Amino acid sequence: MGNLLKPIYRRLRDKAYTLLPSRRSSEGFKFEGSLHRFKHSPDELGTIIAIKALAPHLTRLVNAGANAGYFCMLADQLGIATIAFEPEAAMFQRLRRNLLRNKCRTVAIPLALSDSSGIAEFFGTGTAGSLLRGLSGTPNYDKQIVPTATADETITPCHGAEIWLMDCEGAEPAIIQGGKNYIAENKPVLIFEYQPERNVSRWHGCLNYLVSAGYTHFSCCSELQSNNLMALKPLTELHKHSGDNILLISSESHQWAINALDQYLDQHSGF
Repeated sequence: MGNLLKPIYRRLRDKAYTLLPSRRSSEGFKFEGSLHRFKHSPDELGTIIAIKALAPHLTRLVNAGANAGYFCMLADQLGIATIAFEPEAAMFQRLRRNLLRNKCRTVAIPLALSDSSGIAEFFGTGTAGSLLRGLSGTPNYDKQIVPTATADETITPCHGAEIWLMDCEGAEPAIIQGGKNYIAENKPVLIFEYQPERNVSRWHGCLNYLVSAGYTHFSCCSELQSNNLMALKPLTELHKHSGDNILLISSESHQWAINALDQYLDQHSGF
């Protein structure tokens, strides 16, 4: 599809979702938007498994790039307090509708977490929207201005373990940079989309920082979905992977997180 037609197609697609009745997800909540990737994508299914497995230990989910709010509603269903950040105006309204129709207690904030506070250009819409110019063939004219803030300035510590979920189309290193003081001190479990080719130099510095901050191991979320064995690898090997949702744990969270994942996967093997 030509770049000139992509903005039109994406907006027509997003408009169609608002006209269709909401459907019930596999987890039981009502959802306006596409359910396909949450049913068939190994990445998303593995992320669902990770959240469910860790839920008994979690106090809070911070969801940057919350989109229509699927993981926010899952977390709310599991009794986890949630903060959702979604900068794209139309998608934020869909997020709010989904939260309201499911009576979720999620705090939804219409801004982009980044490495600075102010405003920024946001390109595209829907699941392809990004702070990065030219991503997914989005033309430069297809943009809007969105507010930005850093996690260090915005997020206050919670009492207990937490998980940060970041799906921000290449902007994840900027979020981590903007929250580096919080991350170093509080060591949340991290899940993020890892596609280093979108932002090579920033990912290199980001991974070096995470190692220095005490993060030691990772697992590809797709592998959580595909078998009942924890395929845990040293974080220093992450550069060998791409195109996957990645679960990161620190030395502090290593034991309880691994035990929770192993127990959950063992109980649900064969389902």
